[in-house]
Amino acid sequence: MEFLPVVLAGVAQYATVHHGYFKFDDFLHLFQIVNHGFLEFLITPHGGHLLLSSNFVFYVCYRAFGLNATAYMWVALLTHLLNVWLLYRAIHYLTGRPLIAAFGASLWGIAPMAHGSVSWFSAYGHVLATTGVAWLLFDIARLSRRGGALSTWVQVRWYCVILLTANSFGVGLGAAGAFPFVLYLLRPAAPDRMRVALRFASLFFVLPVIYVLQHRIYQEFVGIEIVSPFPVLSPAAITASISMLVDLLAIGTTTLIAGPLLATNGGPVAVGPLAGLSLETLRELSHIVGGIVAASLLFVFFRSEGPTRAKLLGLALLAGGTYGMIALGRAPMSLLMGYDESWMAATPRYHYLAPMVLSAFLCTALASAIGQRSWSPAWGAALVLAWAASMTPLSVAAALSFAPYDLAFRKEHERIMSWIEGAASSRPVGANIYLKNHPVPSIGLGIVPATEFPHTAGLFVITYPSLEVDGRRVFFIESDSSVLAAARRREGSPIARLLVSESFRPGAHPRR
Repeated sequence: MEFLPVVLAGVAQYATVHHGYFKFDDFLHLFQIVNHGFLEFLITPHGGHLLLSSNFVFYVCYRAFGLNATAYMWVALLTHLLNVWLLYRAIHYLTGRPLIAAFGASLWGIAPMAHGSVSWFSAYGHVLATTGVAWLLFDIARLSRRGGALSTWVQVRWYCVILLTANSFGVGLGAAGAFPFVLYLLRPAAPDRMRVALRFASLFFVLPVIYVLQHRIYQEFVGIEIVSPFPVLSPAAITASISMLVDLLAIGTTTLIAGPLLATNGGPVAVGPLAGLSLETLRELSHIVGGIVAASLLFVFFRSEGPTRAKLLGLALLAGGTYGMIALGRAPMSLLMGYDESWMAATPRYHYLAPMVLSAFLCTALASAIGQRSWSPAWGAALVLAWAASMTPLSVAAALSFAPYDLAFRKEHERIMSWIEGAASSRPVGANIYLKNHPVPSIGLGIVPATEFPHTAGLFVITYPSLEVDGRRVFFIESDSSVLAAARRREGSPIARLLVSESFRPGAHPRR
């Protein structure tokens, strides 16, 4: 049963590979790689996230695969399958029950909500942060069952993994902040649990220092002041954050349990008997289901033995820490920009790491509720397989329902490049081509300033880093002086050599 969750997850998420494409921030990051270079891209934060680890992977993928989006999707999918296997191993060590572990890992692995992070490479940091947390859960549970004190080497490697996790995505910071408490609670019988937890409490100092320092280094390196993505936490913003945290926990738990029956891609439920269910109704339903689940889990919690209670509390804190970071970052912004609360809380990419932890939590509670009772392995395996046979086809259908969304971005990218290639083909080889730099809101970067992603010219730089199409040199005429100034700030960069002002006369040699 060990690899059953991996196989099921691969089948359920296969549309990620076959239909996935770049979208939204992917184009921005690809532009930064091509135009800014390795070192600057490596230390570039985005949207409040520290992305050192995930930016490194993104850069390596670009150098290895170029614009072959399918290869990026394979990287994301294979990482997801690794996470499913790590979750299986973690639950197995936490509960000692392989069938429950297979069920829990499959439940999370085939969940359509995971598609939101797996199918969008700019959210790969979320998947990567989950790898760090899943491996830590597995390693902690494994060593906890062995008993005894931790070696210095184990503590050093855990510290390194949690720092890399914190630098992968915002949720990694939330997980890292909860980690000292989690470490204490998941090792209830360890003789050194307090001493080790206190050592890891240094993260409370180290993480803010790393966060501030990385932003300062970037500002000094680039010479651009970063505007904080976190609004001032007014009483209204704090209330909104708490409300969103409750929504995230309720929706995360409900969609994890219901799986493809409540699959959404930011709109109504996509497939199954509840297809068409609105996000507002989904939010209301999740509060009812979440309340019932919470009451049941509290009953199990108070009937469990001390060590099991500690594990459940540790996993609950870890899920709450990751969702809490999302709520703190997104709820105040949602309040200021007027986004719909239901849409924000049900956004699929927010539900990846925390539901993985919730799955481990639910399985640990289930094992505790069962207690010493046992059932025939054959019957248990039959139940897991029957559940998988009924849910996996729906998960595949949900993944396929998201595919046209990605295909639209591929078609738009190809359409814009076809227009440029057509303009180039009308001129002789060796000629200079001058095109107007038009906005490209259709690729999903409408809220990104043109100084950061210069419209069609930015898309062209990604596709043709040589700035030539079939031996014809291309230039883009830009009317916005701020965009020109931003481009020329990086002297000698591709975009600085690509953009020319409206006053530039074709026929003269452009400034390089």
